[in-house]
Amino acid sequence: MHSTPRRRAIAALMLGLAALAAPGVGLGQNLPPAIHVDRHLAAADMHMQDGDATAALAELDRILELQAEHDVEIPDGFWFRHAQAAWAAGDAERAESSVIRYLELTLQEGEHYRAAVDLYNEAEAARLAEEARLAEEARLTAEARLAEEARQAEEPRLAEELRLAEEARLAEERRQLAATPLAERARLEELRRPGRVFTDCDGCPEMVVVPAGTFVMGSPPTEEGRSDHESPRHVVTIPAAFAVSVYEVTYGEWRACVHQDECPDDVGTLATPDRLGIDESTFDYPLGGITWQEAQEYVRWLSRHTGQQYRLLSEAEWEYAARAGSRTARYWGESASDQCLYTNGREADLTCSDGYYLAAPPGSFRPNEFGLYDMMGSQMEFTQDCWNDSYHGAPVDGSAWESGDCADRVARGGFYRSAPQRIRSAYRVGYAADFRETSMNAFGIRVARTLK
Repeated sequence: MHSTPRRRAIAALMLGLAALAAPGVGLGQNLPPAIHVDRHLAAADMHMQDGDATAALAELDRILELQAEHDVEIPDGFWFRHAQAAWAAGDAERAESSVIRYLELTLQEGEHYRAAVDLYNEAEAARLAEEARLAEEARLTAEARLAEEARQAEEPRLAEELRLAEEARLAEERRQLAATPLAERARLEELRRPGRVFTDCDGCPEMVVVPAGTFVMGSPPTEEGRSDHESPRHVVTIPAAFAVSVYEVTYGEWRACVHQDECPDDVGTLATPDRLGIDESTFDYPLGGITWQEAQEYVRWLSRHTGQQYRLLSEAEWEYAARAGSRTARYWGESASDQCLYTNGREADLTCSDGYYLAAPPGSFRPNEFGLYDMMGSQMEFTQDCWNDSYHGAPVDGSAWESGDCADRVARGGFYRSAPQRIRSAYRVGYAADFRETSMNAFGIRVARTLK
């Protein structure tokens, strides 16, 4: 470190004062307290020059101890220096207290009045910010504690309801099986065999059979990113196996309906396959920019075209299919950290990249345990249900909720620009049935087929 005249003067003063205090000099332990005050002031100055505000503050605190013990006189400007050291040491509360003391003693006549006022303002702002931060931390901690208590309180109830619902489902399944002729029983067993993949026509969506079952719908109070729209959690029974499209409906599958003049040709015009540089001979890319009403046109056409009962999934069926037996926030786990392996969404808060700026081609990521791809991310998926802002009164048999605000319909799963907290199995939102999102073509569809 370079020597300066001020630093050399301080060092010389320190040496002289140290000599006075050395054994054998004569003053020894009987040095006047005022000499010790000068020693600590000089040491504090040197520490401040060295950038060690904590050590400087400790030296100044020793002067306060001397005052308490020996009633020594505090030097002019002491409290301002103390405030500066406390501020530099990161102790805004002590800095504010010391600068107030300085201003009380000097009023407007102190040498450092203007600097002291500025320091007070900074220290007060820092103190208030710290108090606000601590208050917010305390609030969040209290909320988390209450949420955890609520989760723990409802878990035993949900577990018992789930057990009883599954027992009832299995009993009804056995009853129906016993009442079914053997030949018909074999046909239904094959039709509803979980994991069976099929298509009903060329150009129709590829379907996979999802088994019957029971599950807990909604999110627990402790789930990060949740909203009250996702509660109360409740047990839902899916009484029979049903088929779900393995992928979201593609442009190619939509155009099969267009070619028969059953569906509009202007859907997703801002993200058409030619704009995205994909093969127009197959149009193998998730359909976007569709309305709920247009989705109804498509499933009606698909039903007429195949002679089968196609429809949108109910909201309960959608969450059951998305969870695929999981109880975590996402079908791959609780954390969003593995999102890039399973879907594409906004990556700003993640440490990975899924490699796609827009929605990815079907099958680009890992499926869930039911063999379904892109249940979250990619495109938002409309369901059959009317919008309700909670699950109070929701059906528990897997059927669509066809009452409430039916001008709005439930969409699920988030899309390729959604933040991780929206790419969750329980995330839900309502949009007008005739709403067409054209800036990003965020809305697509996935279809279901009743198996009879």
